[in-house]
Amino acid sequence: MTPADPRLAWYAAAVDKLAAFLLSDPIVWPLDRKAGLRQDLSLGGLLLLQDELRVEAAHLSPEDRRLLEDLDRRWEVALREHASALARKAIREQAMRLHLWSAYLAELEERPAAGEYPQQVRHRVMLERLGDLSARPSATEPVDLRLRSSFQAGPFLWPAALQPLYPKDRYWFLYGALAARL
Repeated sequence: MTPADPRLAWYAAAVDKLAAFLLSDPIVWPLDRKAGLRQDLSLGGLLLLQDELRVEAAHLSPEDRRLLEDLDRRWEVALREHASALARKAIREQAMRLHLWSAYLAELEERPAAGEYPQQVRHRVMLERLGDLSARPSATEPVDLRLRSSFQAGPFLWPAALQPLYPKDRYWFLYGALAARL
């Protein structure tokens, strides 16, 4: 049975490939496009998708909710069985996400594109979430200082349902917008 929500099909495909992905070298793993989303597997992408699904679980059909619970159980098993591989992969992805986030901020210094910020900030959120897996905080202080210089506090950028998962004290960069050029 195919789930009604394509994100669940993607999550199922990701969990099916998780052990092979964790034991492989690539930070991003291609998933079959029939999996429901045009998104390859990365730990950061998986964590954000899990956040979305868990917030919306009450609105899923009973069958999809059961599937989500099963997938979450399988994820928890992977966390226990492959803890060191998960941590190593998370550390490597943190470096990649920090590079992408830093490159975006450097680009803003040359060409302001504040309209892209709500999408680009996903890299910064992934850095935080990956830190939970790696037990190692990302070295974001230098780029955060640069961002704070032109950041104006404001409303939460993403759908309101996600706000409880991303508290303002930790995810301050989701609560506002760029006020000026970096």
